[in-house]
Amino acid sequence: MNQEESRVRRHSYQEISELASELEDIYKDHSVDIPNNSYLAGNIRAAKELSDWWDQHKSVELIHVPEPSQEVMWRALSCDRLASAVRWVKEKPEVKGKLHMLLKGSINITEDGWSNAKDFEFEVNSAARLEAAGLNPKFEEPDLVFQFESQSYCIACKHPYTPNAFRNLLSKGARQIQKSTYKGIIALSLDCLRPPEMILRGGENYIIESIVSSLRSFHEDNRESIDKNLEKRKKVVGLILSLTIPCIIEYEKPLATTASQIIIFSIRGKESPYHDMLDGLATLLGGVHL
Repeated sequence: MNQEESRVRRHSYQEISELASELEDIYKDHSVDIPNNSYLAGNIRAAKELSDWWDQHKSVELIHVPEPSQEVMWRALSCDRLASAVRWVKEKPEVKGKLHMLLKGSINITEDGWSNAKDFEFEVNSAARLEAAGLNPKFEEPDLVFQFESQSYCIACKHPYTPNAFRNLLSKGARQIQKSTYKGIIALSLDCLRPPEMILRGGENYIIESIVSSLRSFHEDNRESIDKNLEKRKKVVGLILSLTIPCIIEYEKPLATTASQIIIFSIRGKESPYHDMLDGLATLLGGVHL
């Protein structure tokens, strides 16, 4: 399996429902209630509705059967990334507090506005990705600290909700890293900046290429602001742009998931003493380094 394929997890609709049940079980095991009116509860219900729809119609030609609503589809598919986040958190000593964070407001990135839950989900999924690469992440100011080649680096995770907000968050992340003990990277999620309710459909290569193209375009469109905010921040060594999109992989039967990809940019380009480090980090994380 190559790096691009590794960022597309494949699930049947039944497995999406099982991931939703796993979320419920983890909360139950730690004695944390999921309120019926919470966004998390709504996503779990959507996953089960999607699975029931598949069970009802799997024996017929799906082209003739209306799919569940876009909202149901998106909320159901988000259970993949939510399960990934919660699975990582459940092993941590601060697990109960972290589980409560995912209940604090909307976790649906297609909805406008800030919430603790959306910010925290991006932070935890970033940590889970680092841990999967063996980089030993910890919750520490500004958001995360990880180890790479015997050195510690910090990450400031930022999740803008409007096209203009990213500039303020970029500056804030840079200031936080300047105050840190460590050199650092700003990780910027573009999830809330994509078209509402967008679900990609196609083969794996098409899906990943579409995400990478979106990330490249964002960087090109905003290069001047990025350079202006970061070039003089000596402790900021890199920028990670991240995008996760719900998708349907179109095989003989639909396979559903959320596909994720990152691009890592060196601040000050190939002249940076951290260029090779970031190249190695991108390889470990299954991303692209520019």
